[in-house]
Amino acid sequence: MFDINSLSMSGRLTRDCEFIHLGNKIPTLKFTLANNRGFKKDDKFTNHAQFFDCILFGNRDESLVSLLIKGAQVVINGSLRHESWSCKRTGEHKTRYSILVNEIQVLSSHHKVQVTSDTNSKEEFYEDIPF
Repeated sequence: MFDINSLSMSGRLTRDCEFIHLGNKIPTLKFTLANNRGFKKDDKFTNHAQFFDCILFGNRDESLVSLLIKGAQVVINGSLRHESWSCKRTGEHKTRYSILVNEIQVLSSHHKVQVTSDTNSKEEFYEDIPF
């Protein structure tokens, strides 16, 4: 019998995503998601930032590279993956958690847009594009 391993999370990317091909040529996107957990402390609400490594496998990745940039706000659905190993050099036991992303929705992405007016002056600004 399988256990349930499912999560949904929203947050912002801490840096531009990294697009790689694994050894067996599987396209893979890696990014880190910052998520704020709110709680009440001394009668005041406080945010605590948490950071999660995320991995997205498959061909859909290439189209997302231009959207998954630092500061982009996303919602992900996926599962939690646990890895453990022993360091070959020190013998120390290591462990790490990451999120295997099944679905991703980009809520906002900051694209640098260059606008040209009729007077040939150029103005640069960042535009939020909701999806």
